[in-house]
Amino acid sequence: MIKRWLKNRHIVLGVLLLLVWMTQLIPALATVYSQTIYPFISYGLSAISNLFPFAIGDLFIFLSIVGVIVYPIYGRFRKKLPWKRVLLRDGEYLLWIYVWFYLAWGLNYSQKNFYQRTEIPYTAYTPENFKEFVNDYITQLNRSYTPVNSINQDLVREETVRIYNQLSDSLGVHRPPHDYLKAKTMLFTPFISMVGVTGSMGPFFCEFTLNGDLLPANYPATYAHELAHLLGITSEAEANFYAYQVCTRSQAMDIRFSGYFSVLGHVLGNARRLLSGEEYTQLSERIRPEIIELAKDNQAYWAAKYSPVAGAHIRRQKTETPSAIRLLNVPLQIIEKYRHERKSDRIFNLYCRGYLIKLTRELGRTYGFDMTFHKARHNFGTHITLSLGVPIETVSRMMGHKSISTTQIYAKVTDRKVDEDMKRLKEQTKGRKINLYEEDEPETADIITVNG
Repeated sequence: MIKRWLKNRHIVLGVLLLLVWMTQLIPALATVYSQTIYPFISYGLSAISNLFPFAIGDLFIFLSIVGVIVYPIYGRFRKKLPWKRVLLRDGEYLLWIYVWFYLAWGLNYSQKNFYQRTEIPYTAYTPENFKEFVNDYITQLNRSYTPVNSINQDLVREETVRIYNQLSDSLGVHRPPHDYLKAKTMLFTPFISMVGVTGSMGPFFCEFTLNGDLLPANYPATYAHELAHLLGITSEAEANFYAYQVCTRSQAMDIRFSGYFSVLGHVLGNARRLLSGEEYTQLSERIRPEIIELAKDNQAYWAAKYSPVAGAHIRRQKTETPSAIRLLNVPLQIIEKYRHERKSDRIFNLYCRGYLIKLTRELGRTYGFDMTFHKARHNFGTHITLSLGVPIETVSRMMGHKSISTTQIYAKVTDRKVDEDMKRLKEQTKGRKINLYEEDEPETADIITVNG
């Protein structure tokens, strides 16, 4: 009887694995899953999740990790089972987790993209379109500003669910499965804050969780973002888009401002890259000082919670130099997106060198410039770090150099950097007394006052 049950269990597992793989390979099956089957799955699993006041998905993942690690020790040394049977059982459990992940939510990765789902025509980038968008965005951002010192979570839930229901048909997203969707607090909030993650989607029970340290101005947009994932949206960019669309349509001032504020970093990042220095300066000066101050406070708040221990620690292959790198939100989201596809202990599955070079050049052509790995690394060392004020000692460690002299090859000092450093020196010395010495003759010092 037991042998028959085991055989049937393995048959079921094999059929489910085959179903997952076929759905990933056949677009028609992926469409059936995402449009027809997933809404019922999310309705049932989220109903179960709503019965619990805590994030059962977080608990399940934690217990699964502990079980996979502890069971081999227990089975081999306590139960005296052969290693082969112990490892096969561990492997089977991981396969069931794999199947559960994809059937419960993960097959949404295979659905059509935003433009295919909505049949909205793709609009190519032009400088004119971008400038028009950015100018309108800054205007709306300034108009929406309101101090957000606290947040009404029930109002956020009601407004977000209501607007998602309104936008469902026109923007190619499912309606929320329930009117009352609990946003659970992450069980391990202190650790999650150390790596800068503000929210996550729990696929095993179709629940979404928010970081317990979220600031009031971040809460509405993060809620709407993670709810988009619950509604079957797998792309981080699309989830940002839906959160922006939902929040900025709200009549509640704090929710509307959160929507505009949530994309400020993305907008300014693109503006810095696409506009001239003068245009970017004029644009940033249009932003209300209260918003700039809020953005700085927000950055300082999360930086204080960040822990280098939770960043990326690697040993450079070329120089064997250890390197600890803080991971910002975008790379963390990319890592999380592809975590389930890992085939080894590496963060990403690696292609051969030639294919990676080909992909890098294609990416550059897509955005209108010639790009190679060397150019990307050089620009990181020059424009993204040193030109923005990161000390050369820090850049040297981040790039894995054994000597700062190597980093100096990348340290192209731009005119803007020189100008900013001189302005900073001028401000620091304004009104202060400075000792001037003749070389090798400190006793001949004169004292002067710098008036600016």
